[in-house]
Amino acid sequence: MTGDPLRLSTSSVTEFARCPRLFAHNHIDRRERWGATSRPLAFGRAGHKGQEALWRWEGAPADPGRLQAAVDAFQASADTEGLCPEDRILGQVLLLGYAARWDDLKLSFHTAPLVEQKVVVPVLDPAGQPDPDLVLVAVFDVVAYDEDGSTVPIEHKFTVSNIDPGGAYWGRLDLNLQASIQWIVATDAGRSVGHLLWDAIRAPQLRMYQATPLDKREFYKKAYKRADGTVAQAGDPKPGIRLEDETMDAFTARVVASVLSTPAGFFGRKVVTRDEGELDRVRLDLWGWGQQMLRARETGAYPRNLDACETVKRMQGGIECAYLPVCTGETTIDDDRVYQIRTRSQPKEFTF
Repeated sequence: MTGDPLRLSTSSVTEFARCPRLFAHNHIDRRERWGATSRPLAFGRAGHKGQEALWRWEGAPADPGRLQAAVDAFQASADTEGLCPEDRILGQVLLLGYAARWDDLKLSFHTAPLVEQKVVVPVLDPAGQPDPDLVLVAVFDVVAYDEDGSTVPIEHKFTVSNIDPGGAYWGRLDLNLQASIQWIVATDAGRSVGHLLWDAIRAPQLRMYQATPLDKREFYKKAYKRADGTVAQAGDPKPGIRLEDETMDAFTARVVASVLSTPAGFFGRKVVTRDEGELDRVRLDLWGWGQQMLRARETGAYPRNLDACETVKRMQGGIECAYLPVCTGETTIDDDRVYQIRTRSQPKEFTF
């Protein structure tokens, strides 16, 4: 087969498995819809920039400049992503809470961690030989080294899922493809992986309270003794009725109180491991998917999976798939009024 090797990654493989047409427009055409970024994705990208600044800090951990650098990085990315005021407050509170929760940001590592590193290795075929037409790519949020010299990849995640200890979120990591790919890439690049640290932050879907519409407001017509013993006077609003919008200060205080009340529900970590049997199964999966992706690239046949439309919409918080207008024939992927070339910068390739 001719042409540049096809790059496999967690996103490309999962998107091809979900819908080949989605994969093609995103990874082959590299086109994205104007203004179609979902709130969770935009918030996660900005949050990652803040975490990156925390991990890159080379001064004393207690230096206030470390937190300020994280907030500044988050806000700069929030400007680019177009985050709303509430999400900007959420991001700042979560970053400060993250730093307080894990005041051992460097953990027990005795070598300075490497941040945002892209590593590329060959994909191995069933015989264990490099496939000349496929490479495997992983972007490591942090590459750290334990005191025994082993490599510890650290993956940052912002999620809307419940991350309470022992919850379903953590159980799904046992077969998580991204964790397996990071382990494989680090190993094939010549590193001895001790474990992978999954570092999750739950991003609450909070919004400022709005005043109750005038036609929905209800008031007590006479004095009323509440269950808690207090007395509502005639003309007082009934429970749940707001006469004014929540202020930004009040919203900030509510977010802080929510995070401080249950920090374990917002900041969680888990040590992830992989045995050789599971890694062998993932290697075979990757090579198999790679063959199908190569065949699709060779023929130009990327069939739609119409059953995936609702799945993508649900994953994006109610925002429809960016390429639905193409699949329905309303426009084409080359329509510059609807789609632009994706130009988001990528980390430079790194060699362990």
